[in-house]
Amino acid sequence: MTSKFRLILGLLAVALVAFPQSTPRLNADIPFEFYVGGTVLPAGQYQMDQMGTAGTLAVRSFENKAAAVVLAQPARSRSVESQSRLIFNKYGDTYFLAQIWRAGTNEGISLKRSKRERELARVIGTVEVATVAAGR
Repeated sequence: MTSKFRLILGLLAVALVAFPQSTPRLNADIPFEFYVGGTVLPAGQYQMDQMGTAGTLAVRSFENKAAAVVLAQPARSRSVESQSRLIFNKYGDTYFLAQIWRAGTNEGISLKRSKRERELARVIGTVEVATVAAGR
């Protein structure tokens, strides 16, 4: 285990203890490599936790030893979501986590576009949307 990965896991553990969870954990099987903020994560099983009221999102996979922590902002839809889901912006073959929606509510979270995503949006121009189902 690399020291960088140990540091990330340690920070996640401290953050999860220090901030009570305001929303339940979501799990998803993401079939493609994707970015969370400036961090690229491999395909695999992921756990997402929104921590505290500040909107911090922790995304981690214990099978891949991969993790990312980013700031997120609240989002609202016009209708109540029937299924929990992750929304990705796709530019060519590159995916960026953009939103997370929870079943039974019209509230979700939205992630700010990273520098890399803004660059690809400028170069490629066309964005596609990919959806991945999530559960608890």
